[in-house]
Amino acid sequence: MGLVTRAVSGRVVEELAIVQPKVVVVMGEDALTALNELDVPLARPLEHVPGARQQLTPSIDAIVTPNIDECLDEEDAKRAFWSAFRVLGEWYADLPPY
Repeated sequence: MGLVTRAVSGRVVEELAIVQPKVVVVMGEDALTALNELDVPLARPLEHVPGARQQLTPSIDAIVTPNIDECLDEEDAKRAFWSAFRVLGEWYADLPPY
């Protein structure tokens, strides 16, 4: 892993700790591979299953989608992206009211 890549990876792990998101949307296989290679405390490896809610850590869910950049020109690819991304709305709807 190059110096720049290590710095960026460290920054992503740091941001996850600071922001403490409830969900992370992982857009594409490259992003999924990069996230799985990070040293995120208590993280489980994620699988490439677009639209499936997975548990990244005990406090962070993840939703994998196709890479949006690869889905802009073809109708079936757009549908696949939005079908996977729609799960985010379902995830949000399942949250308890505050």
